[in-house]
Amino acid sequence: MDAHDDEKGKTNMIDCSKCPDKGSCCGLIPFTKEFIEKHKDKFQVNEYKKVETSNQVCFLIDDLRCIFLNRKTNKCSIYEDRPGICKAYGTTIVNDYMIACPYFKPNGNPWSDAKRKQIERIHNRQTKELLKRGESP
Repeated sequence: MDAHDDEKGKTNMIDCSKCPDKGSCCGLIPFTKEFIEKHKDKFQVNEYKKVETSNQVCFLIDDLRCIFLNRKTNKCSIYEDRPGICKAYGTTIVNDYMIACPYFKPNGNPWSDAKRKQIERIHNRQTKELLKRGESP
């Protein structure tokens, strides 16, 4: 179970072990070069394409998942020091649903199938738009 504080100070609990698509939310995100230097010994894959800007690094991996996600356990190797976007994902709802989990509401209850599909479509569209512009989600 993962606990997060929402904007009202209440703790939301999301049980990621119930997710039918374990680890799929751990995708392409940019990291600072300093962050990567600090955690490079915790990479969970050996084959990747590294895309760099002046101060950020993104790792493109065949399965489009995070370089720090263990593929066997679906656990994060940097969980205690994970980036803010990872901490907010699934617990923060914004108008464009960019960081809304497609399976669970911030309170841990499941979304309806229609809402899940809507969130997935928005995620896919936004990811394609960002990649077209050469940015990382």
